[in-house]
Parts: sequence; C-alpha cells; structure tokens
Amino acid sequence: EGEVLECIENMHGNHVIQKCFEHMHPEAVGFVIDAVSSRAEQMASHMYGCRVLQRLLERCPQSRLEGLLERVLQRIDKLARDKHGNYVVQCVLQHGRVPDQRRIIEVIKNDLVEFAKNKVSSNVVEKCFEAATVGPHAPQLQEERAGLMRAVLGEADDMHAPLHQMMHDKFGNYAVQCRSEERRVGKEC
Repeated sequence: EGEVLECIENMHGNHVIQKCFEHMHPEAVGFVIDAVSSRAEQMASHMYGCRVLQRLLERCPQSRLEGLLERVLQRIDKLARDKHGNYVVQCVLQHGRVPDQRRIIEVIKNDLVEFAKNKVSSNVVEKCFEAATVGPHAPQLQEERAGLMRAVLGEADDMHAPLHQMMHDKFGNYAVQCRSEERRVGKEC
C-alpha cells in the first residue's frame, strides 16, 4: 500500500496495478484509488499513470471515483492538451457520468478551434462529438451536441467561422471529417 505511486510510475509495476483492477473487487483496490486521487493531475499526465487512471475509469464504480474525477475535471483545459492526460479525458467521455461529460464538452466547446487545432486535444474534440452524437449517453447530451454544432458553424456568412478554420488545419480537419463520416453512414449528428 505504501508504494502504490512508485509502482504506477514504474514501467513494469503499472501493469501489476492494472491487473489488480482486472482481477480484484473494486472495494479491494480502494488504497490505490486513494493514492492516485491525491495526485490525480500528475498521474493523468504520466505515461504510465494515465493507463492506470483509464483502467480505474473503465472498471470501478463512478461513485467511488468522485474525488479523483473532480481533480481531473478541474484541469480539463490542461489535460486535454497533454500527450498522456488527453487519454484520461477521452476515457471520461467514453465511460464517465453524464455531468462529467457535460463539463468536458463545455470546456472544449468554449475554445473549440484551439483544441481542434492542437495535435493532442484534437482527439478530445472528436471524442466530445462522439459522446454527444453516438455515445451511450447521447440522448442526455442533446443540448451539448447542439452547443458543439453552434460552436463549429459560427455565425452565418463568416469567412473565418470555426468550421473554415478547422477544415484548413492539419489536425482540426479530422474533427470535421469525423462528423462528415458519421453523417455519410447515417448516424445522427
């Protein structure tokens, strides 16, 4: 118990911690959750710590992860742009609670073009659209989906509309293509 963080930051030890989540009851790994929660942002930004956080989000009850999630959600803007932290943010969008997904989508929507044009956070932008359009909680995220679409389209007749900026960016265009692909195969946007 006293060396959880050291294990997580170790190339081999992090796999042991991940196996604990796979094979032990969530209540039995509470000491890991407690250790990680105290340094959630640092763990989310760590090359091995981010993997452990993803396994926690995938396998543990969300109610047990509230403190951890709150610390992660306080730093969405930073973690979405972080080369490791973005995976944790994406995992919350995929496995998290609706209120947590709403918080992430709101932060991304408020600076959509900058997130979309960033090599790392462009993946988070795509995951926001996915969560709000075809994810399991999409029906509950209708307002967020509409907000994302308004943020992408911008004002009518604006030649510098977010959509134009994203289309002409080497990373932003992926979020646009992702939306186009969903429409092509008949998924509702």
